[in-house]
Amino acid sequence: MQSTETTALLPEKIAVMVLPQAALFPHAQIPLYIFEQQYRAMVADALDENRMFALGMEREDSSDEDENFEEIGGIGLIRACVRNEDGSSNLVLQGLCRVRFVGEVERLPYRSCGIEPMPAECLDPAGAKRWLKRLRNSGNQLADKQPDLFKAIGNVATMDASPEIIAEIAAAALPLGRPLSFKLLAEPVVEKRLEWLARIAEALLENIDDS
Repeated sequence: MQSTETTALLPEKIAVMVLPQAALFPHAQIPLYIFEQQYRAMVADALDENRMFALGMEREDSSDEDENFEEIGGIGLIRACVRNEDGSSNLVLQGLCRVRFVGEVERLPYRSCGIEPMPAECLDPAGAKRWLKRLRNSGNQLADKQPDLFKAIGNVATMDASPEIIAEIAAAALPLGRPLSFKLLAEPVVEKRLEWLARIAEALLENIDDS
């Protein structure tokens, strides 16, 4: 289900920015503040080349400084970048696709390694539609009850897009935390993503009603 056009544009090797919590889902956008020297160099090189780099989620059980990130991450495209007087940058990174990091990790002076695209699968289209309906319903109710917190997830109720894309947008909009974020990022099957997201949204809604 992943766009072959997107896959064709991917480089064989890519720079990786490692963060403790953030997961970059396709179609979602993340604002980033770039201040470390290695990542300043990474952004400068990306802007000079293809405007892409990857986000990898920091592993909690690794002592290897170079390979301290999970094997699955997200490739992003720099949509906007403002360089500050002190050399730091503020940018917006838009998710393109999931990838598996492969091969040896190099430092140039930042981490980089090979990648393999991870296409999505839909094994049960009818199941995907059922879970999507539940996600739309609960997301709409969350946005109605607490618009300051859940305005973004409410947008899925009227979004005209495929179940795969809606799952990505919902994953970025819900407060998932690290374990759930990585679980969703690593899951290739669309209907499973939608099931987890619908159940999470319904649990949040139940907590609001009980409070």
